Amino acid sequence: MKRSRTTLAAALATTLAAVCLTTKPAEAAWVRAEAFASAQGIIPDIKAATDTDIGPANAAYFFRNRASVAYDGTAKNFMLHELGLGELYGFRALLQGIIPETEVIPRAGVSYHATVEIDKDMALSIFTAVVSSMSSSPIVEWLTIPSFRMPGISERGFGIDLEHLLWANQDSVTGAIRARIGHEILDGFSAGIGTETDYGVGQKPTAQVGGYVRFEK
Repeated sequence: MKRSRTTLAAALATTLAAVCLTTKPAEAAWVRAEAFASAQGIIPDIKAATDTDIGPANAAYFFRNRASVAYDGTAKNFMLHELGLGELYGFRALLQGIIPETEVIPRAGVSYHATVEIDKDMALSIFTAVVSSMSSSPIVEWLTIPSFRMPGISERGFGIDLEHLLWANQDSVTGAIRARIGHEILDGFSAGIGTETDYGVGQKPTAQVGGYVRFEK
């Protein structure tokens, strides 16, 4: 059963990526590469997305690879392939294949995205998604990403990004809060300070404070 779920998730991720990347995109692709450094280590985080129209429906492909590398050489890696299907009032159905280390785990759920433009140089956006692993003992994940953009020095702007993750199953509830506050220094390049906090029910929170550099286009 485990092998069949892994094979199904891998096949879905490969097929969906091929469809989105070989058909004409409805919008330009988006890429963000970030490196966060603290006293505990370095966390490189790469995200990429594109979307396309398939008949009357829209399909969006999203990829993420996030690693954690300690200064003693210890490393962990997490990879995500996601397909968003349709878009109705900001809602999409989601199919995912995640690879926390070497095993592929299929997941499904729904997401919502909205942006409020306060004026031409200031905007607030919110993205949230709830997904569950397809297993006999499912793990539910709730992701929330609010972000705020405002004018900064010269013609470049300040940015505030938060990412809150909550994982729950029948045995435990854990979470992570990631915050970034930075300023664009060159076209597409920004830098600033950030924090990473992990917590859980009955667990002592652990926090990292550091700085980051980011490229986005």
